[in-house]
Amino acid sequence: MRSYRKIRVTVEETGVVLGDEVEVAESFSARSIGLLGRRELLPGSGLHILRCRMVHMWFMRFAIDAVFLDRLRRIVGIDASLQPWRLSRWWGQADSVLELPAGSAEQYQLIVGQRIRLEENDQENSAASSPYK
Repeated sequence: MRSYRKIRVTVEETGVVLGDEVEVAESFSARSIGLLGRRELLPGSGLHILRCRMVHMWFMRFAIDAVFLDRLRRIVGIDASLQPWRLSRWWGQADSVLELPAGSAEQYQLIVGQRIRLEENDQENSAASSPYK
């Protein structure tokens, strides 16, 4: 079983919490594997993939919302309800992507331009090398 660091994800403008248990995929292998092998994404969970401008849904079992962020963590693109065996669009300005349960973008009324806050959610994750300072 993979073990990822977990973060809390909120919308800066509204304070809405998108997830308290969002895992972070930093390494090449973690970014390549992503959510493969999982049966679902539970509410409050997700995956933040660093250095990513596009995602594939090959071998996936469920749809997701892919929310693409630039280096300033602003939303630059949203592929809502991305289905298994599909590719997302390529977002040239993106630096990372949040993979959230399908329907999240609509539920939380996410729009391009909003800023996303990514925070360590416990003491164990608070390493000095954290990109979430």
